[in-house]
Amino acid sequence: GFPQSRYRISFEEKSASDGSNDCGHWRVPSDLYDSGNGDDCAQRGSDHRDGNKHIAWITIECVEKQLMLIWPFMLLALMVCREAQFEPYVGQVAVAQTVMNRVAHPGWWGVDVRSVVLAPHQYSPMSVPGDPGLTRWMVTASCQRAAEHAWRGMQPMYAPGADSFYAEYIPAPSWATPERFVVQIGRHRFYNVDGK
Repeated sequence: GFPQSRYRISFEEKSASDGSNDCGHWRVPSDLYDSGNGDDCAQRGSDHRDGNKHIAWITIECVEKQLMLIWPFMLLALMVCREAQFEPYVGQVAVAQTVMNRVAHPGWWGVDVRSVVLAPHQYSPMSVPGDPGLTRWMVTASCQRAAEHAWRGMQPMYAPGADSFYAEYIPAPSWATPERFVVQIGRHRFYNVDGK
């Protein structure tokens, strides 16, 4: 048997090109959880395949370490899905890019992905009490890809410089002034509020 300090994990492998909007299956970019320092947290020597499942044996210390590395990415993907699940893919990427633009210009809204996404009263489905989005935990494959592409800078800046947005079906916030307007994508209007 395996040492008691190791835990068996498995996840279904889904093709990103299968067109499904399947929720609950995370596809995390490998470089976000692979430290690359030789500690081999995934215990690759113990990996094997069981049908369509990939089995790995890992230590609980490794789980803790890897979660700390991938948690910001997971938060970003969750925010994109809560804010823009039914928007076009370009709009999903643009929503994620507002977070990355804020990270690039640290300030009152946060200094990294985690603090920006969870800042009070910024991305409302992540922090505003009573927002119905607070109870949604499933993330579509499209939203995960949008988060990854924004994180890596793999897509053009669809709303250049935008750090804020709002949905056109709600009253315009006070900061949504004409001189700050960048572009509208789907039902979201994007703005560069800090002017950077």
